[in-house]
Amino acid sequence: MRIALLSDSHGGLDRLETALSNLANSEITNVFHAGDFLADGMSELLGKFPSLKIFIARGNCDVGEEEWGKVKPLPNVIAEDLIETEIAGKKIVMSHRPLTPPPCDFYFFGHTHRPEICREGNTWKINPGALFESGIYAIVNLENAEVKPQRFDKAVGV
Repeated sequence: MRIALLSDSHGGLDRLETALSNLANSEITNVFHAGDFLADGMSELLGKFPSLKIFIARGNCDVGEEEWGKVKPLPNVIAEDLIETEIAGKKIVMSHRPLTPPPCDFYFFGHTHRPEICREGNTWKINPGALFESGIYAIVNLENAEVKPQRFDKAVGV
């Protein structure tokens, strides 16, 4: 089971839309965004991809209450300050800022704009870096913890 992990798109709607379009045309159905995403028009953009289940952790730059209020009720979006879910038998926790997560298999975060992959105990901690700077996000295989960088404008490989 592979998922996509993005962070810090900072309102780059064109880049984010291209990435989501490529993901929607792949076998990946779960997309995690570790915050700092809000921009006017974000709710309309996310609504274009009903086949993607999009988890969003609110970032420190996601302060637009009006747009946040439009994103939260979308049927394909789960948007919270802290995301805790289970996919393919793996517990996933995600926040925007790095923190000490509760026990989990994967902890996703953003904020620093620097890619990071490390293992602490039984937890894989992964930051994909800033989509708006590098144009890169991560494809994460939950079965073997393999993390592959993915350019926003490239088709997602099998």
